[in-house]
Formats: sequence, structure tokens, C-alpha cells
Amino acid sequence: MRIYIQKVPNFIIFDYLTNTIYNILNKKYNCTILLDLKNVVLNNDDILIMVPQFCWNFINCIDKKKHNIKIFLINTEPIYKGKIFDLNLFDHVSLYTNKKINIFDYAINNVLFVKKSNIYLTNNFNIDFLPWTYNSYIETFIKYNEEIKDIDILFIGWIPNNSRREKMYKEFINKNKDKNYNYNIKFSNTNNNCNDVIFNYKLFSRAKIIIHIFNYEDVKIFDFYRFTILLSNKLFFITEDFDEISNNYITNYKDHLIYSPYDNFVDFVFNNLKTMSDNERQKIANRNYEWYKNLSNYDEIFEKMFIKNINL
Repeated sequence: MRIYIQKVPNFIIFDYLTNTIYNILNKKYNCTILLDLKNVVLNNDDILIMVPQFCWNFINCIDKKKHNIKIFLINTEPIYKGKIFDLNLFDHVSLYTNKKINIFDYAINNVLFVKKSNIYLTNNFNIDFLPWTYNSYIETFIKYNEEIKDIDILFIGWIPNNSRREKMYKEFINKNKDKNYNYNIKFSNTNNNCNDVIFNYKLFSRAKIIIHIFNYEDVKIFDFYRFTILLSNKLFFITEDFDEISNNYITNYKDHLIYSPYDNFVDFVFNNLKTMSDNERQKIANRNYEWYKNLSNYDEIFEKMFIKNINL
């Protein structure tokens, strides 16, 4: 049995996810990270691990038939409102295997939605809630430098062509100018090509406040893929508030995370800059790191779930 793990090009966050999974499984199994399967001869009981929204080039180069292989899909996007991609992608992947497909999903909202879908009910799928939480590898993601804090506000996430984030960014810029605050405000495009992303992530440790705004008004879920990076690297951030159902895994998040409704977000962040010192913010980030680190360990959870599902 061999395990082939998809490498997603030009997205460093997925490089870290891929390498995290590789580090967990390669201790016991024969694992390989690949961009695609062009030169691979699949054998019975081989395993593919893929990120579904980027799996086309990875899997489409093999024969479209029912191979005797196991497929795991690591979903990283909100799908329960029809965002990003639809469930037909799961249906497409099912053309390549005669075994049950396992989906590991970071959002309980997605899990509940998929379990009610026709594709799930009529095909051979299993879905589990598996958020990307603290692990020792992700802690190496950002090299923290407490001596340099020359960015007052840093946006994360893609801003161009996203109306909610663009509107928020302009409000920050306009109020900063109108009130003569003279704060240094930047945005880090975490969905850019790999070289730019590496550079932009280096901005994180220089930011006094990192801010997180959701893409969609109707899709606000606990963003494990961004929050885990920030919490595991002792970075202070303020997030837009999110749906209650998405955080049943972390019931005491309100005792730790700093959040604000969208309509009051700009004033909330500026007030934090004026009233809280860098040292106070770092103390909060350090406390949140200890809380999140002790909450769960992705390595242990992933391995147990993988072993549970490997023979389904």
C-alpha cells in the first residue's frame, strides 16, 4: 500500500497542510507528495489524499474507471451555501474508485449540509468533522520577531473583487485619513502566487493587529485554516464574528478570541489600537497560543481518524 498526497501549487497554506499530513503518515506508511499522477501506476489498495477544489489536474490524468483504491478528500472551503464549488466535484471523484470515499471537513456546517445532499445519500461517501488545529509543524510557519511592529493593521485574505473586504478596507483607509490617525495599513494576499505569499506571510509578525473579514455575508464559520496559523504562531488578531453553529468544537472561544460585528468593525479596531499597548496585545496572543495548543492536537486526531476509515 502506497499513499500519494496531492501537492497544491502556488498556495503555501496548502503546502503546509500537505506537509503536515505527510509528516503524520510517513512514520508508518510509504508516502509520496506529487503534483499529479501522470507517471504513477496505481496498485490495489493504494491511497490518494487530495484537496477537492484543486484535484482536477492531480487525478484526471489516470484512467477514468473504478480503481481499487482509497480516496481521502481534505476539504478546506465553505460549501454549505453553494460557495467556491458544488458537490458535483465529489461526484466526479467517485468515478475513479470502487471504494468508499472519505471526506475530512473543517466545518461542521459543511458536514451537516453534505449529509443531507442527494450526492451523499446516493453515493459511497463518508464525511467526518476534522478541523485543522494546532500541530508542532504549523508552529514553524511564521518566524516571530517582537522587535519589529511597524504595521498597525494587516488584512488577511483576498481583497480585490471581494465586495465585503473591499468595502471594509476602504472604510479603514478613509477614516485613517479623515481622523489623521496616520496608521500604517496593509493587506496580505494569502491567495497569491507562492513567492508573493511567502513574502506576505513575513508581514504577519510585523503587524500589531491582523484582521479577518469573511468573504460572504451568509458564510461565516470558524476559519480553522487561518485561525490555526495565527493562534499557533502567537499572533494577535481581530475577527469578524461568526455563526454559533461553526464553533461547537471550541465552546469557550469567546473567552479568548477578539471579535466584532461587521458594522462596528472599523471603530472597534481603531479603538483597540488607541487603548491597548503592543505588550498587552502580545500577552493575549501568548495566552491564546497556550489555550489553543492544549485544546487538541491535529497529528493525533488525523492519525486516529485515518486509521478508523482506511478499511471502510
